Parts: sequence; C-alpha cells; structure tokens
Amino acid sequence: MTIMKNLALITSIVLSGNLLAQDYRIANWYNDYEACMVQTYDDMNSDHVNICTPQLKARGMGGTMFVDYDQQSHVTLSGGWQGLMDAADDGMEMANHTQNHPDLTAMKNNAPGLISEISTFRDFLNTNITNQDCNTFAYPYGNGNLDWQVTDEIKKGHIGARDAGLPGTGSWGWSPNWLYEFGSNEDDYFQIPTIAEHFLKPKIQAEVDNLLQYGGLMTVMWHAIVASDHEQYLDDVLAACNGKVWHSNFQDAIKYHRERRVSVLNSKYENGTEWVLELTDTLNDVIFNHPLTIHLKYGDKIVLGVKQNGVTLSYETEGDEIVFNAVPDGGDIVVEKQFMVGENELSTKLIGEVFPNPTTGVLNINLVNVDHSVVKVYNNLGMIIKSVGLHSSIGILNIDELKPCLLYTSDASDGAVGVDLGGPRF
Repeated sequence: MTIMKNLALITSIVLSGNLLAQDYRIANWYNDYEACMVQTYDDMNSDHVNICTPQLKARGMGGTMFVDYDQQSHVTLSGGWQGLMDAADDGMEMANHTQNHPDLTAMKNNAPGLISEISTFRDFLNTNITNQDCNTFAYPYGNGNLDWQVTDEIKKGHIGARDAGLPGTGSWGWSPNWLYEFGSNEDDYFQIPTIAEHFLKPKIQAEVDNLLQYGGLMTVMWHAIVASDHEQYLDDVLAACNGKVWHSNFQDAIKYHRERRVSVLNSKYENGTEWVLELTDTLNDVIFNHPLTIHLKYGDKIVLGVKQNGVTLSYETEGDEIVFNAVPDGGDIVVEKQFMVGENELSTKLIGEVFPNPTTGVLNINLVNVDHSVVKVYNNLGMIIKSVGLHSSIGILNIDELKPCLLYTSDASDGAVGVDLGGPRF
C-alpha cells in the first residue's frame, strides 16, 4: 500500500529583535478591564479590618488601608499584627499613613522628623506585617504633596502616593476626569487624586461613566464606616461598573500602570516547535512584579500552549491574537506552536519549493538562498532519524520508508524551516 504524505510548513526562519508595534499590545489594565477603581481607608481602624475586608473579599474586590499608629488600640482591636496580615492575605493592602498623622507641610524643613514619620514608620510596618511589602503612601490631611522635601522622602521607599482630593487643596469633593494618563511623569504618581465616599454615593453611576469614558484610575477615600451602608455602596458600585472595572488595591494599580508605560516585548528566536520572547521593563524587579496582559498576533501558527520561566500560563485566542498575562523580567515566554499553511502556499513560503505534494516517497527540495544546508528528519519524540547534507539549494530526499515525521532544514546562519510529513495533528 502506498501512503500519500501531505506536506505542511510548520515553522519559520529564526526571528530576533523588537516586535513591531502592530504585532502586540499591552492592555491598559489587567485582564483587559476598561478602567480601575480602588477603595482606600484612611486612619486604619478595626472596622476596616473586621467589616470591610470580608465584604470586599466576598465581592472579589481589593482595597487599601492606610495605617497610622497614633491610635495603637486599633491594631489590637483588629487582631493585632496577625489580624492585619490575615487581611493582607484576603487581598487588602496595608500602606503607610505616617506614624503620628502630622501635617507634613509644617514639617518640610525638619528632615529628621520626615524620616521618622515616613521612612522609619514604613520600615516598622514591614517588620510587623511580614507577608506584604508597604509600597504606597497617603498624605495626612492631604498636605505635603506639593512640597519637594516631603515627596522626596516618600519617593525613597514608595512607588506612589494618594492625595486627599484635588492636589494642593484637600478638596475631598473634587471630581476630576479620571484620565488614563494620570502618571505621565514620576511626580504624578505621588499626587494621585481621590474622591471621598460621601461625595461619590449620590452620583455613583455618573462618576463610573466618567471613569469608563477616560479609562483611568479612581480612588475612593473612606474614614468611618457603617457596615450596612458600606455593603450597599459596594453593591451599587459593582452594578454601575457592570464588570468593566478592575477593583484592585492601590499598590497593584500603580504597579501595573507604571510597568505598562516602560515594558517592551521582544522576540528572541523561533524554531520548529517554540517561539521564544522576553518581556522587559526598566523598573526594580523586586517591587514591580505584577503580570501584564499581553495581546500577541500569532499569524499562521497553531498555538499549543504558553509558558513563562517554565510555568504554564492560561491564554485565550481572540481573532488573530493570543492573550495571556506575563511578568516583566519574569523569564522567557515560550509560545509552543505549529506553523501551518495550505498546500498551495508552500512554494511562496520560506522553503521555496517542496514537491511533489502529496508524495509517494521521493521529495524534491528547492531552498531559497540557502547553500550547504543540512536536512534533518525527526520522529515524534524529537529524535533525529535521518540527516542528509545538501551542497546546493536543490536536493532530493527519499522518505518512502519513514513513518510520519518532521523534516527540518538549517544552515550556517541558523535559519530554519520545517515540513511535517503526515501524521496526526495535536
């Protein structure tokens, strides 16, 4: 019996260098949410931990609690430091609100005082809350955000700071356009505006519509809470957002936004079964480690899986893109794939001509601009079962005795093309 072996090109010449801008994009927000919203709680108290945390967790929402220590009893009533760590495990961020809640503008010329209130207290929080790093800050009374002496001290150990309304005014009811470009420079990340919850409640839908229109970051500031009131507010917010908004904590929102601004996806190389890429940024990898949502055009490839640093990633296909989450500088991204084209396209692809197709045994190979090539044939286990040297761009290979296999050619420039000689698809 004669077996007809159909040919299909499954890989391409090795690639390297930057991908073109049209070949990929990084989503504005994690998991393709259209905007981001953060519930923040100033002067952390036991109600924030004991009431707000379970209400937020039950709805899949994050939040940030800005801790000061002028009322130590609140830490005790929250279950001590372990209670705060339990809340951190439930998705809450514990962040810096100074030790004694001073007016930082009045301290701007007191360098030792600023260090004690800001940096030393941050270290104190990290010593006692060991399952999370303290990386963000909120200004007491909203004061100090325009004083370089204050912001310079905050920048030493934080990635962003939330204001108490309109920067420089402390106007809690101010309603900005929630622009995505809120962090166009370093200073901007230390003047993040907010709106107080009691100003937001009467106009939740209008403010959420504004947020979605501009695709930015909205932070909401809480102080005292009433359990039933807080719970109803969360339900109203979720209804208004309609699944389009990422309800993050403050730290993760700032990480994602800053990483996205400076991250680049490069193609390192491609062979018969893998497309290897790297996602890099210019930030401190110890701190900036939030996954970014990548849309990558995959062309004619049949994608079998995606991994980063050897770990399997979830992915989806959307049209001509694959979508997955990867961490900048988190290791090589490997797209496991096949590269399939139709029978009539073979002569226009990288090999040049491979004929006849289908074949009963003898394969004619006409390579394009490739001399002194080696033709290798692999079985399904990746073992070489036949290797033939070609001293010109034209060669003949008898494959009649072979089972379904992969033909692979390469040259001194490490270019590579492959042909699948029949067999099941997987």
